[in-house]
Amino acid sequence: MNDKVTRFFAGALIAVGGAMVLLCGSCTLFFGGSGLVGLLVGEDVGLSGFLVATAAIVGGLPTAAGFALLLNGRKSWKASRPPPGASA
Repeated sequence: MNDKVTRFFAGALIAVGGAMVLLCGSCTLFFGGSGLVGLLVGEDVGLSGFLVATAAIVGGLPTAAGFALLLNGRKSWKASRPPPGASA
């Protein structure tokens, strides 16, 4: 592929992965954190445990996938950079 096309797709991977991490990760942090606080305070253990497990599955998996997209996009972005000293 052309370097410009590679950089475009790498930038798209970075943007999509970053959005997934930002949106899914913040939601997972909120709901999982509220479940953990409920467990530590001693509220309904069944509901708090269900919140933590659901947040880990429903939010944790997309967050991990977004993080993988972000890392692969960053790696591809750096790999398509011209070597130092080469004129573009």
